[in-house]
Amino acid sequence: MRWLAVSWVASLAVLLAGCTVPVNGLTGISVDQQGHLIVVLAWCGRTAPDGAVIFHDVGSDESGQSVGDADYDAPKLSGGLASFRVDAPGDGWKLDGKPPRFREKITYSAFGGTNDNSWSTGNVDFQLATTRLIQPGHVLLQEDNGHDIQVTRRVFYRMAHDPNEVECG
Repeated sequence: MRWLAVSWVASLAVLLAGCTVPVNGLTGISVDQQGHLIVVLAWCGRTAPDGAVIFHDVGSDESGQSVGDADYDAPKLSGGLASFRVDAPGDGWKLDGKPPRFREKITYSAFGGTNDNSWSTGNVDFQLATTRLIQPGHVLLQEDNGHDIQVTRRVFYRMAHDPNEVECG
């Protein structure tokens, strides 16, 4: 899909250049009442994300190689907060290909961003074991020190609009 190709090529180029795009929001993982995984995006700029990706690293830390697990195209978004079910997105979200098949003990990352790579939401890392601890209605994300925290969607939204957390532009 176009978004995946643009995103991965642009992200790889940015990583190889040793710089990153501005972080203009946050990404979290949540679950619904049935335990289905949900990606939650919150952003504070005028431009909404064009999509989201889920990926995991392979090989050694030094190799820097990643494998894309899922690529999602967003509908026209507004309001600064959006979410979609990972295995069966709705409300205009489109999954390119089959739903991801997550494996135990693999750390996955998710983030949202724009097609032109002008900004992204900060990524969230998760493993299946971690997602089983999420309470419905709460969002898992990492603090600056890398520790997992769960917050309500309301707090998550506020954090994404806090200039101490992200570069609102």
